[in-house]
Amino acid sequence: MPITLLHNKHAHAVAFDRPLSMVTLAELVATAAATLGVPQAGLRLVYNGGILKDTSATLAQYGLHADSRVLALASQGPPRAPEPSIAPLQPAYTPAAPSPASAPTANLASADPREQAVIATVSDLLAGAMAPLNPLLDRFARAPAAGPPSPDVTKLKGEIGERLMQALLKVDGVAVPPGFEVARAKRREAVNTLQALMDEVEARYRAMMGKRA
Repeated sequence: MPITLLHNKHAHAVAFDRPLSMVTLAELVATAAATLGVPQAGLRLVYNGGILKDTSATLAQYGLHADSRVLALASQGPPRAPEPSIAPLQPAYTPAAPSPASAPTANLASADPREQAVIATVSDLLAGAMAPLNPLLDRFARAPAAGPPSPDVTKLKGEIGERLMQALLKVDGVAVPPGFEVARAKRREAVNTLQALMDEVEARYRAMMGKRA
């Protein structure tokens, strides 16, 4: 079974002619960009509650398997440097050291079943929030950066902000029992992913407003 890319309310199947343990994230990004018809530089892939960033890691190291579903966030059109853009979607923090949940390792499989349930809850909450947000973020990324923002863009920004805040509160509200450090790291990663999106949207909107002068 192929990997399924979820983008702008549509599902796109992509397949490779070799095991996923031999396919890097860089190859998936290139294939996804070609499949979706979007710039590769502005494409970000989200899986299991986090943005995939290490392009040298294999898909198997990230835990992807046949029939996995990956959210694709893309900015269409050339980037407008040096204006802030929603496209990069980079986390607004730099961890001091890699955590079990942020590195592409397979150690989640060995976690306590109760901890796995907490991890699954966090991942499901994030995936459920991102599915309807994906097309909204795409629309916002395509909005003219030359400002001032139109009423529709202002309304869209408000809707995105509200959805992100609701998702952040739900994810942050997941109870993690003492000792479940992998689950705690996964929750922190999910919170940071949502906070980074909020920061990117706000920065782009401020840049639009700044064009009024």
